[in-house]
Amino acid sequence: MMESREFLFRCPTTWLHGLRVTQNIGKKAKELGVKKALIVTDKGVEKCGHLNRVLDSLKQVHIEFDIFDEVQPEPTSTSIDSNIKAIQGKNFDIIIAIGGGSTIDVAKGFRILCGCGGSIRDYGGINKIPKSLPLPLIAVPTTAGTGSEVSPGAVFTDEEKQSKFAVVDWKNAPTLAMTDPLLTITMPPSLTSRTGIDALTHAVESFVSIDAQPVTEPLSLEAIKLIGKNLEKAVNNGKDLKARENMQIACTMAMVGAGNSLLGLAHAIGMPLAANFNIPHGIAVGVMLPYVMKFNLAARPQKFQRIAEALNQKTDSLSDLEAGEKAVIAIKQLTKRVDIPQSLKELRVDKGSFVKLAKSTLLSIQAKKNPRKVTEKAVVEVLQGAY
Repeated sequence: MMESREFLFRCPTTWLHGLRVTQNIGKKAKELGVKKALIVTDKGVEKCGHLNRVLDSLKQVHIEFDIFDEVQPEPTSTSIDSNIKAIQGKNFDIIIAIGGGSTIDVAKGFRILCGCGGSIRDYGGINKIPKSLPLPLIAVPTTAGTGSEVSPGAVFTDEEKQSKFAVVDWKNAPTLAMTDPLLTITMPPSLTSRTGIDALTHAVESFVSIDAQPVTEPLSLEAIKLIGKNLEKAVNNGKDLKARENMQIACTMAMVGAGNSLLGLAHAIGMPLAANFNIPHGIAVGVMLPYVMKFNLAARPQKFQRIAEALNQKTDSLSDLEAGEKAVIAIKQLTKRVDIPQSLKELRVDKGSFVKLAKSTLLSIQAKKNPRKVTEKAVVEVLQGAY
């Protein structure tokens, strides 16, 4: 008897995409019965003028709002716990996040604490949110990379432990994601690069994850194709609207896949690496991606061959392993062309930290989804190879 593949696919977030869709955010909020909104954003989004589009749309349908604009990159658990006090009791009935992944993660943190109380650290891990959250969340990304607008996860830094932790629970996936390519045009090349490589890492790791499934695999592979064709264009010419749109579609698709299959060793290493050495998340996972792919190649040669083909590499007459090696080379070359550091030495990572980083890596759920078994020794060897 043929064995059946059992899998569970979720995507509770409604995704609305298109040029100027943010002009309809007031109408969409009104459909949810909203009277007062909490806007979560940052100073940079305000300066770019993106926030005004959202506020104008809310004013048109007479929705009141308060603004929290103190979001910082790589949000900490302390900032979530302390700032929640300033927004509680203001009777808002929706949260609207407009900004990058950090902004959307902060909004998710606020949403959890408004619904359940306590500290955001209480919810670190998988499915720790005890009940449905009463406040809807609309996520409007201004970057193309994290995919937080459709993700069940949010990442925070625990300053006391000098580590990052993820809160992963489908109860906290945004109610509505509104992706407007026009909002990403103002991203500088460096941010375009590192968020795009983060999205590529999501796509590659979810494609080869042990929990990859027939629904997620096509999403991941198409995201790889789109990023391979468009990331460099978006970095070199930020006003290339078609490249911007393809990158935004790719990053959201990649996270729909990754939200269901989870990720792998590049993210498992990347989180403690970023936390311990103050490295932006996209750079941390991006520098590790080719080295992790090389480590995983023997476990998934046929899948790496498909990645190579998605990146327009010729694989005729090559073995699966040889073709897979071309995928590793192609991605390493792409990261170099978009100015992602090529080694941990460039990032001034202390070689003496490798054992500590390896121990933290093994605590990550992502390490458990890696296609090749991960041990402390293996992680140290990967880190040494990346140095």
